Amino acid sequence: MIDRRVPGLVLLLLAGGLYVGVVVPARRAVAVGEAELLRVQAESEPLRRQVAEGEPRRSAEEAWRQAGLRDSGSLTGLRRRLLQSAAGAPVSGVRLSVSAASPPLVARAHFAALGSFSDLLALAERLIGPPTGLVPERLHWTLTGSALSLELEGVVLGRTP
Repeated sequence: MIDRRVPGLVLLLLAGGLYVGVVVPARRAVAVGEAELLRVQAESEPLRRQVAEGEPRRSAEEAWRQAGLRDSGSLTGLRRRLLQSAAGAPVSGVRLSVSAASPPLVARAHFAALGSFSDLLALAERLIGPPTGLVPERLHWTLTGSALSLELEGVVLGRTP
């Protein structure tokens, strides 16, 4: 007859093999996974802070772009584009006027400024062309004392939105 201890011993050996073959590797995998999770969380926290700090600025920039798109064909949009083109230029006495025009023109613009020839020439290049939509009609240079004066008159062609 079979001793009762033999099947118990076989079952005990099978349980030990199962434990060593399945449970131990699973525990190692869990430990590796937990360590990886902690590493990723530690790396992501500074990135979360950067995103949180940068989000209001990006939202403001996006709102400004959207406003520009809405105003792209309006007089306000043209004024904004001309002022953005002139921003930072080392000139003085800047005057700008924009008025509605009859079709096929959208608007008429008059721009005047004082400065050196090179500064005014660079500014005129930024004011004229596709970014602003301004087509020059008249460009007038005048020497006033030690400064040069630029008067630019132009039109914007197209349809009103």
